[in-house]
Amino acid sequence: MSKDNDLLILEDSGTFAVKAFSCEGKPRKIFKDKSTSRLVLSKSKEDAKTTNVKMLDISIDRAGLFFVLSQTGHGTSAADHHLDIYDMAGNHINRNSGITVARMVVDPFRNLYSLNYEKIKTSSIVEPSVSIWLPSIK
Repeated sequence: MSKDNDLLILEDSGTFAVKAFSCEGKPRKIFKDKSTSRLVLSKSKEDAKTTNVKMLDISIDRAGLFFVLSQTGHGTSAADHHLDIYDMAGNHINRNSGITVARMVVDPFRNLYSLNYEKIKTSSIVEPSVSIWLPSIK
């Protein structure tokens, strides 16, 4: 959800795109100087080399930066998981790799909270957990 309570939806059609809607489900023109409700994201250099990219989750901060979780390959290695950061024009700003999480949200201070599964120190089984990340922005 954006700062104006717009809903942001990742397109799941093989394109790297985000759509914006109002809470009533109407398209909202919030991208590219409020000229369009659909924003095509530029692929990172690594993703441009492959067609097997799955977009997992999206969040936005107050400044309008998009944080997109994605997975390449089979997702069996930490190196297959990425957090990409984009601006409101769809330009790729930075990639953080090895972030193996299921869902995430970015707070107003650009801290990223994630839902993941890991072995907790006091337990012998893998359990749900919440982590905080400080994503790198160039």
